[in-house]
Amino acid sequence: MIKPAAQAKRFLRRCTTLGALLLLTGLSVGCLCPCFPISCDAWPFADVWVDADCDGERDYDEAPLQGVCVWSPRRPGGPPWSPEYCTWRHGQTNDEGRWQGDLVSGCFTPYYIVAQTPPGFQPTTDTVVAQEMYAEFGFAPEGTCPERSVVTPEESVREHGNRRLAWGLGGVTAVALSVLAYRKYRSTTRSRESSPGAER
Repeated sequence: MIKPAAQAKRFLRRCTTLGALLLLTGLSVGCLCPCFPISCDAWPFADVWVDADCDGERDYDEAPLQGVCVWSPRRPGGPPWSPEYCTWRHGQTNDEGRWQGDLVSGCFTPYYIVAQTPPGFQPTTDTVVAQEMYAEFGFAPEGTCPERSVVTPEESVREHGNRRLAWGLGGVTAVALSVLAYRKYRSTTRSRESSPGAER
């Protein structure tokens, strides 16, 4: 008959191993969800300006840019929620180059801020910002600045997909290794329990 102390010890080891396996599985599955924490109950807003010196940073003497369409989709590359959105006043920057979106309620919500390049201009900053409540977008008159690499909504979609794929593969690998480790542990434990010198 197995002694109570030995039985309790074996039960504790099994619970610890199973708990670690469940934790790894939960973390792996969680990584598949594109949820990132942001501020709770806040308004997203953005400032847009004419980047006269093409450096991607706003200087005190650089003018705001009015009438630029800005929106805040819940997924990278998401379009405005209405085809007429960019023609509405609240969908554009005001005379101070400021745009303010609708209230975001709750935490752990995927969120992006996107600016549409206005006609006759070229971007000097990324035109999409991820997981932020504030963004700055610079644009310069077309042909006045050398071409520079900026993140666009299309590139953001690709990066997001690649990131999710990497997390998914990593999660599947972690779960597979955890299962193999647990099976190895169970096999070793059973061998010890069935050996002649097992504690009785």
